[in-house]
Amino acid sequence: GGQLQEKGEHLCLNLLLSQSLISQGYRIMGFLAQERLGQLRRSLGIAQRPERANRNLSIEWRSSLGGQDAVDRGYQFFWVFSDAVFGQSRIASELNASIWRLSELPKLPILSRRLSEALKGEATSLTPDEQPLVSHIYGAWAYLDRGRAWGLEMNDRLIARSQEGQLIKGHVIGFYTRELGLVSPRGFPITEGAIVYLRKGQSEVKIGQSFGFDPTSYPTPWPPQKTPVGYQ
Repeated sequence: GGQLQEKGEHLCLNLLLSQSLISQGYRIMGFLAQERLGQLRRSLGIAQRPERANRNLSIEWRSSLGGQDAVDRGYQFFWVFSDAVFGQSRIASELNASIWRLSELPKLPILSRRLSEALKGEATSLTPDEQPLVSHIYGAWAYLDRGRAWGLEMNDRLIARSQEGQLIKGHVIGFYTRELGLVSPRGFPITEGAIVYLRKGQSEVKIGQSFGFDPTSYPTPWPPQKTPVGYQ
């Protein structure tokens, strides 16, 4: 609230929360550090490494009933975990997590279990080294458990090989959100995934099938390559 911002108590709360999350293995960088890092990159001419879009976590601190001293005063925090790809569409949120003394703040991830679970779940869902898996099949359309946040874009050509050795080819025609209620074969609820139209091998695709980027260059040279390099 405004009273917390005027007194600057929210800065102390954010710092203590960051320390608590760092102790659990999360990497935390404050806004000030991000701003300084950007200035250094610009002044030194260092190009920023391109990164995939990720998620936004917003926290609002609210003063609760308690003593007048900041040490004894109670606090509530309201957090919203949003998808940065689909215009801040909400993934999860929680209001009723209370901290009655600042000394209890290190227990915050325990009191707000959903926050910790959401962070761990998204760390799994955005793993860049794991290929997208088919989570649902509807005719010639395959629903993958990774989407734009992972790095897929419209019209990306994807390819896989069935257990029988047949090539499966497709391209991204759209994206979907958690409203479909799909669950990845890896076990996490899908908050944002891609829809692939299968041009070849529709009958061969299975749930759990892994798709990778098609290495074939387009337009193909003459004579055209029937089998992309790496899938011989």
